[in-house]
Amino acid sequence: NLPMEGRAVLAEWSGDHLTMHASFQNPYALRASLASLLALDERSVTVRCADIGGSFGQKAYPMREEILVGHAARELGAPVKWIEDRAENLTTAGHARDESLHVVAAVDLDGRIRALQVQMSVDQGAYPLGTLPSSIIPTLVRVLFPGPYAIEHMRFDARVFASNKGSYVAYRGPWGAETLARERLLDAIAPVLRGGSPLGQS
Repeated sequence: NLPMEGRAVLAEWSGDHLTMHASFQNPYALRASLASLLALDERSVTVRCADIGGSFGQKAYPMREEILVGHAARELGAPVKWIEDRAENLTTAGHARDESLHVVAAVDLDGRIRALQVQMSVDQGAYPLGTLPSSIIPTLVRVLFPGPYAIEHMRFDARVFASNKGSYVAYRGPWGAETLARERLLDAIAPVLRGGSPLGQS
């Protein structure tokens, strides 16, 4: 996901109040995180978000930079600004869709899916989001995977691993993986059923 403009933050500390101007799509979550991590009352934090230059989900979660800029403004007693350049955005601002699913299905010749076995791997990047556990991704995929189909039995195993990439973030709604894997599975099953050959021989 690549917004038109990278992330940008300007924080000001005045008296006992923190005001942050941010290129961010979720101001209430940012306000709550700033208050919690900087040990402030939420009434002492104001977050202002104007035009944010695109996000596609990348600017939905409080990240390390917003918190650090807020902390620096309070410590220095002066405005602090941070503007991300394109290279920084590509390197650390967040990625999505680095996940894989391996699916095995037991299907009757009349097309009824009797059972599914799903194995999912998710690359969370070097740092998980501070506001959501990385396990939320496979958990939601597990819940959504059956979709509109009457699937009697399903086993779902998942692993989340760390790498040197940016944090995993939403990308236009983060749960499209299960739709692609499920519908591609059905596309693979259909021609076998039309031919009437046992699935194990295809």
